This record gives sequence, structure tokens and C-alpha cells, in this order.
Amino acid sequence: MVGAGSLLALGVFPRLSALALAGSLIPTTLAGHSYWGIEDPATRKVQRIQFHKNMAMLGGLLLAVLDEQ
Repeated sequence: MVGAGSLLALGVFPRLSALALAGSLIPTTLAGHSYWGIEDPATRKVQRIQFHKNMAMLGGLLLAVLDEQ
């Protein structure tokens, strides 16, 4: 993830780097922030926020993958 993030920041293979980051973000998000299985309301809220944050990052990465530049 560090390598792909560095390549994306430097503009080296940006589509491939963004795709690699998006691919690694999906299982990480599903495994680490599965808020739907948490009973405690406070913990559930925190995990839901983190889940939505990761989904927003995924959207940005997918835009980078599809960028025409």
C-alpha cells in the first residue's frame, strides 16, 4: 500500500497504482469496519463512520483509475 500510494502521489503509473489501492481497500474495509455486526451503539457509530470514509476514498481512487489524462 505504501508503494502504490507513493507511485500515485508521484504520478508514476497512476491508474495502476490507484487500482491496486482500491483493490486492497475493499477487503480491508469489509473486514475491519463491519459495523452491521456490532451491538454497542457508540462502537457501531464509529465503525460506520470509518466504513463510509473508506468508501469515499474508494470513490476517489476509482476516479483516478478512470481519469483520461
